[in-house]
Amino acid sequence: DIRKMGKAGRWLKSMLCLARPIG
Repeated sequence: DIRKMGKAGRWLKSMLCLARPIG
């Protein structure tokens, strides 16, 4: 499902953005 992929990509990007300043 393309929608699922887009949602997962957004989630991963947000997680990386949140983890970057910490780590």
